[in-house]
Amino acid sequence: MSCKTTYYRSAIFVALVVGSSLALLTGARAEPITYTLTGMGSGSLDGTSFTNDDVTLSLAMDTSTISPTFFPFMTQNNVSTSPPTVSVAGVGTDTLTPTGGLSVGVYVNRNAGQVGFQVVNPANFVSSFVIWAFNNSAFTSYALDAIGPTMGVPFPGATNTTPTGSGGTFQLSPTMGSTSTFEAALGTPPEIPLPPAIYLFGSALGGAFWMSRRKRNAVTASA
Repeated sequence: MSCKTTYYRSAIFVALVVGSSLALLTGARAEPITYTLTGMGSGSLDGTSFTNDDVTLSLAMDTSTISPTFFPFMTQNNVSTSPPTVSVAGVGTDTLTPTGGLSVGVYVNRNAGQVGFQVVNPANFVSSFVIWAFNNSAFTSYALDAIGPTMGVPFPGATNTTPTGSGGTFQLSPTMGSTSTFEAALGTPPEIPLPPAIYLFGSALGGAFWMSRRKRNAVTASA
């Protein structure tokens, strides 16, 4: 095999490695996003009742898990495998852990201008029940990205029971006429460090040079 052929093979090898390095650097990176819904409500958390107390639901998610838009209601979902946190002033904090293969997610119904937390089947986004939601005209064009704080009056709904991480349950009935606030805040995406890619690139060049040198020596020795 000629040195020229070896050179071309080495060049291809370098190109492949460099391309992989650039893919690591420039590939699509999902961004962390945290959805938070706060307001006033009554119910119980792990056996302790509360009345018209401040309640906060918080769910750390990722923008890569936002679903496509579903017609005809123009709905989108973002369902997490990690449980959301619920905090009730004067009562405590726990996580929500639905059973039966269900999860807690955030949804938006753009036709209704509605956003909220719901217990949902992550496989098909069929809602089991809504935990807490409210309407605002800003949600008619919302796509579960960063927004808020956005306020509105919660709508009445059935008081359902959601299991908690400590083995108890959570029930909530939003206080009618009060104000609920929804916010979605983007986090800082983790940066992929540059040095490893540079080292990889340098290793590729060194390997290509070594292969070319070795082949040239072999050809010279056999001449």
